[in-house]
Amino acid sequence: MEIVEKLEFCRKCKNREINSVVGIVCALTHAKPDFETDCKDFLRDETEPDKALDESYALSSSEVKEKTDPDIYEKLKMEQSLPKALLFSLIASVFGAILWAAITVATGYQIGYMAVGIGALVGFTVRYTGKGFEQIFAILGAGISLFGCLLGNLLSVVAFTAKEYNLGYFQIFSSLSFGAIVDVMTQTFQFMDLVFYGIAVYEGFRFSTIKFTEKSLWQQTLKYKK
Repeated sequence: MEIVEKLEFCRKCKNREINSVVGIVCALTHAKPDFETDCKDFLRDETEPDKALDESYALSSSEVKEKTDPDIYEKLKMEQSLPKALLFSLIASVFGAILWAAITVATGYQIGYMAVGIGALVGFTVRYTGKGFEQIFAILGAGISLFGCLLGNLLSVVAFTAKEYNLGYFQIFSSLSFGAIVDVMTQTFQFMDLVFYGIAVYEGFRFSTIKFTEKSLWQQTLKYKK
């Protein structure tokens, strides 16, 4: 048996330990395995999979379904909460938009790259509140990120106008019709807004789902088997 095969054998044994210098060693001898074909001290560690699992790349939602026991997969799906993700991501987007407007008033500049922060904020909010791994959560994150960017831009314009004419924010905002909002957004739109919005939508899409690797999926499976 080659040393690689021996180490793979030891990886599934309870009598193993990790040496920071040489890697897997026997916990009884504190040395690399020296058996030939079998080890009399082998104790199967059920928490270790039959083969070494990759943790260098994230699985797609279809791969998660393919590699997971159907009962475990249903439990993973039940942990997801789209309504919770929607509620909290909307709150996060409104908070981000208000913060955008506040910074705009404080600095006197319309800061387009605040959109990038909104995309990240919404994405992580969807992930941690929705606990979703399916693509619908990524789509939700992208959509709410775009909404937050548009709202942030609009509130910034309202804040500028209120400051310039010494009017109340709510007075201006409440008087805006849908047509007026479209006109304001169209007239103030710049090419860089499209760039920042694109980045925000991408972040919202990318950050909104839990990313399982083969190893983390196995660990999640063990949690449900206990």
